[in-house]
Amino acid sequence: MNRQNRPVKYIIVTGGVMSGIGKGITASSIGVVLKSYGLNITSIKIDPYLNIDAGTMSPFEHGECYVLNDGGEVDLDLGNYERFLGITLTKNHNITTGKIYSKIIQSERNGDYLGKTVQVTPHITDCISDWIKNVASTKILDAYSKNEIEPDICIIELGGTVGDIESMPFVESLRRMKFSMPENSMCFVHIGYLPIIKSSNEIKTKPMQHSMQTMRSLGIIPDILCVRCEKEVDNSTINKLSIWTNTPKKNIIINTDVHNIYMVPVTFHSQRIMEKIGNHLDLKFKWNGSAIQKWNNMAMKYQLPLPKINISIIGKYTRLHDSYTSLLHAINHAGLYLNYRVIINWIESDDITNDNYNLNCDACIIPGGFGIRGIEGMILASKIARDKKIPCLGICLGMHIMVIESCRRSGLMESNSTEFNKNTENPVICLLPDQNGVMGGTMRLGSIGTTIEKNTVANKVYFNSNKKIGNDTLSCDNIIYERHRHRYEFNDKYTEVIENDGLHISGRSTSQGNPVDIVELDENNHPFYIGCQFHPEFNTLPDKPHNLFVNLISSSIQD
Repeated sequence: MNRQNRPVKYIIVTGGVMSGIGKGITASSIGVVLKSYGLNITSIKIDPYLNIDAGTMSPFEHGECYVLNDGGEVDLDLGNYERFLGITLTKNHNITTGKIYSKIIQSERNGDYLGKTVQVTPHITDCISDWIKNVASTKILDAYSKNEIEPDICIIELGGTVGDIESMPFVESLRRMKFSMPENSMCFVHIGYLPIIKSSNEIKTKPMQHSMQTMRSLGIIPDILCVRCEKEVDNSTINKLSIWTNTPKKNIIINTDVHNIYMVPVTFHSQRIMEKIGNHLDLKFKWNGSAIQKWNNMAMKYQLPLPKINISIIGKYTRLHDSYTSLLHAINHAGLYLNYRVIINWIESDDITNDNYNLNCDACIIPGGFGIRGIEGMILASKIARDKKIPCLGICLGMHIMVIESCRRSGLMESNSTEFNKNTENPVICLLPDQNGVMGGTMRLGSIGTTIEKNTVANKVYFNSNKKIGNDTLSCDNIIYERHRHRYEFNDKYTEVIENDGLHISGRSTSQGNPVDIVELDENNHPFYIGCQFHPEFNTLPDKPHNLFVNLISSSIQD
């Protein structure tokens, strides 16, 4: 496709029947297929909630808060886009009702509407479409080449379920965009769920029919229907769907449950989704059966009878696994690279109550989180991992836990974080100097440099490891760049305490004050015990795993 002087074209992914049916994976997988045919893909996620961003939302409420290079706190689906498509997005690629209304209200207060009555239509809808068009044409960074690319296709995922009252302005804005744009500029892909009645094992199409009726009543006729179902859909059901949804059979894609998410692009490709989309966007594709071979190889590898390795995640939100989506992907990417199948052992930190607790794993991870609940269990877990020489990676809060445990091990039993005890006798972890009490968007966020000391485990992991450096976070002069999301830091007054205990500071931030970013035990004293202030799980790709996770797993493999 010759990009020069050609406008960006759009694929709109909507969902019906129920939420949680995989719109994000579907949107990402469509992008993978189109990218395999040489197109540059960008993505936008629309979240119809009134929050400005995902930064203040509970993991139990919304799952993981994903952090971008520019510090954007966004929906976890943007992590899917970055991992699947190998691109680096910005906070403007996540649109929320809160962002739109804030922009409109600020414009009204500034007098930009010249006395007009500000209404949902046309002011809100025009603001949405203008935002989409500006972001869709913005150059993005390719995660592999590190070059800027100019998008050919923008895939927009509309969160929630069509028919929800909060999504109405977005649906109307998308309808108006299609009406005002040239023919072959937009393609609507609607995802619906076909439930199965267990007593009769019968697939029901009625919910999908109603979902399509809702779409048509809003002025949008989907071009492609993507059907989610737990089992194979027979021809008679497809015929019924085609008739009652007024969708040609050739434009129906079947997306049944698969062994792993990397099978989804392969499944779409086998059904020639790029040709179906190409017909609506006037894109010419010639079938190439091997175009998506890399993804097919990954999907097949996940099905091999690989040796297993057990990793415990000791967290505060383990009842909702979406709270650790990126962490799970990072672990699996590293395991697959080492030809191991990772088995996750979920441990709620509240359940760890004594030093004799059995972590029952080959390695463990203490991930990020906020609040006092479960903290003492995490501290015990880090002590057990250290005493029993279980490879352990502490991330963000996990690093705080490691240094608190180190200070208590040194005899300062009242050591704590001021997040958990403002009046603690030994404030090992303190609030960042620039924090002002406002919660939203005020933490240390985004990609920030860390200088790594020479002759340390961290330096070996990032610069001298015999394992492949997967993430491209490296710079010159022993500096790496990782994504941060925190408002507390290590108190340097306790540097001598932890150093005397054997917990060394091996990395400091390049930001003001050079706060501690990495702590570690010497490899002669422990196979792998590292705490990092940043979130390495946000810098991982399926075929380029992050080296911290690669080394965590490799250190636990018995020779």
